[in-house]
Amino acid sequence: MMRAVVFIVTTFMVMLTATFCMAETRWAVLVGIDRYQSPQISRLKGAANDALSLAETLKDSLDFPERNVLVYTSDASGAQLPTTGNIVKALKYIARKATEKDTFVMLFSGHGVTSGGGGYLLTYGSDLGAIEFTGLPLTKLNQLLGRIKASHKLLLVDACRNDPESGKGDKENLLAETFARGIAVTPFTGVKVRSQVAATLFSSEEGQRAYEWPDKDRGFFSYFLEKGLKGEAADLDGSVTLGGLVKYLRREVPDQVQRILGVDRMQVPWAKMEGNDPGSWVINRLKGDRLADLKEKAEAKQKKLDELAKLEKENLTNRSKEKTEVARWEQNISELDNQIAEMKQRLGTSAERNDDSLNAMLAMIQEKEDEQKRLEAVKRKRQEAEAKRRAEIERLKAEKNVKLVAALEKDLRKYEQIMSSPYGGDMQEAAWKSLIAGYPEAARGLEVGDKEGIIFKIKYGGITNRFAMKFVYIGPGTFMMGSPSGEPGRDDDERKHRVTLTRGFHMQTTEVTQGQWKAVMGGNPSYFKSCGDDCPVEQVSFKDVQEFIQRLNQKEGTNKYRLPTEAEWEYASRAGTETALANGRISELDCDYDANLDAMGWYCGNADKTTHRVTQKKANRWGLYDMHGNVWEWCQDRKGDYPSGHVTDPKGLSSGPYRVSRGGSYGGSAGSCRSANRNGDSPGNQISNLGFRLVKDLVK
Repeated sequence: MMRAVVFIVTTFMVMLTATFCMAETRWAVLVGIDRYQSPQISRLKGAANDALSLAETLKDSLDFPERNVLVYTSDASGAQLPTTGNIVKALKYIARKATEKDTFVMLFSGHGVTSGGGGYLLTYGSDLGAIEFTGLPLTKLNQLLGRIKASHKLLLVDACRNDPESGKGDKENLLAETFARGIAVTPFTGVKVRSQVAATLFSSEEGQRAYEWPDKDRGFFSYFLEKGLKGEAADLDGSVTLGGLVKYLRREVPDQVQRILGVDRMQVPWAKMEGNDPGSWVINRLKGDRLADLKEKAEAKQKKLDELAKLEKENLTNRSKEKTEVARWEQNISELDNQIAEMKQRLGTSAERNDDSLNAMLAMIQEKEDEQKRLEAVKRKRQEAEAKRRAEIERLKAEKNVKLVAALEKDLRKYEQIMSSPYGGDMQEAAWKSLIAGYPEAARGLEVGDKEGIIFKIKYGGITNRFAMKFVYIGPGTFMMGSPSGEPGRDDDERKHRVTLTRGFHMQTTEVTQGQWKAVMGGNPSYFKSCGDDCPVEQVSFKDVQEFIQRLNQKEGTNKYRLPTEAEWEYASRAGTETALANGRISELDCDYDANLDAMGWYCGNADKTTHRVTQKKANRWGLYDMHGNVWEWCQDRKGDYPSGHVTDPKGLSSGPYRVSRGGSYGGSAGSCRSANRNGDSPGNQISNLGFRLVKDLVK
């Protein structure tokens, strides 16, 4: 037997009819396998979620009867386990029951292999050492699907997430031509319906792999498949056609894969179809208010998208031109350097020329100085233009978000009115479902009635990682860093100067907690362990923090977590204000009562010589807690004097003995908790009032 060529396959097999008439019955077999009976087969993340989530979409948005949606996942037991026998039994049952007017949907989300020239799906009880006897052959699957009498069939294949062999789960695997061509959906030969369609839609092209969305535990393809089926792929008439769905997936999947995972990742869905005008097949049709909302939102969204696309295209074009111009000036300077070097070698030798003189040397030096000045001017112009373009793009995005937040707040007021009515108590679930219908992505994963959760995601651009670390989006902007001469408690190292941050970032809403540290590192170095898992971790050195970041990035499959720069920290602490504290002026510099600081943070005047649980005080207007007090927070910069002029994206000194820490602490004075106050610590310091919070860079 030939050596098996192994790769992963997550297969969506969806057969949908063109029109959902009253006589039609809809069936679904949905399979999701995250873990296998054999320890030789590596585990997956999100396969079961794909099956369970698609089941809800089919029932809620495409009117599939609940009794006809058969779900098999590795978390189930008995007859619901995704074994070969259970899957084959379900397909044979539906083949007997289904008619030519019916709709059939099958999802297989799990591993697959090719062996001996043939392809196999790995079901729950499969064994890699005996795949020909334990797997589900694609030839048999094709036969079973071919016996189902649905007149319209669509097979979706979401393939190649990782290697099924245990211990190789992080290995790159690509969709093989052999496997792709081994899956074939054909019309049922006994059906006499003119509008038969048979199509196969793959999540990636041959030679590519399919990716999972780390923050969602879903595949990118399956996630956008559902959004498209629900209406995002609909045309202005409210029709979700097969052609429109394919176009939507080919646009959204590669765009989001590169935004989230990086520009070096590529995943482009593709389709092969046969039948009578398969691209015009209407899979779903929106009606009533949903259709009206769709048209209004689609037109407004397209206008904004066109404007953003134009700006981003101009941005790329201008950057290319500016890069060419900079390269030309650098080439000129390089040529002058060569001429000067050649003259230096000739002087005092037989090769010396008549024009090798002080005047010639001076002329070359002056020319180089002029060229260098021109180059610096071009670079400054380029940076200013880039910042201006970025600011305009961010303004448009912010404008879009303001409208979304206003709509959400209006909907929440209606929801609260229903809940406060004596007649609305038994309507909570229905009212919540109606509310979140307009914000499906933000509402995913939230419990019924979680108003704070949906506000966090939409208003603050909030994201939450697998370790329950919450981050809010901080947009780029310009602010005055440092303090004015008249601010109470001001130190000499707080020179006021203008700073521009050209890139947005996500900042953690709280200091890293003891619970989060233990989840990533395993131990707890804190002095105040008895304070609990929700209290800030402390007694961590700068080196300790870097190790935490490295491990977190590794566990999250990214390289985007880091400490904030000092400028980013103060920008976020101020949250658009210019006062000593984010909520106003400061009146106390030592340990007596200060109303504004008492509302925002823990210091020597209210902390009782200990740290406190995060989020107990008020957040600033950007959703950040404990920026004043509780524990000092490490920054990435080395401590040094501020510049006197306007700076862009500053990162501190390139060398120096101290790293910046900011924010004050439970044992510190009120004055040390001001937004402008600066402190420096030796990188090896491990003290009970020193912790940190993280930022997460955006994916370019």
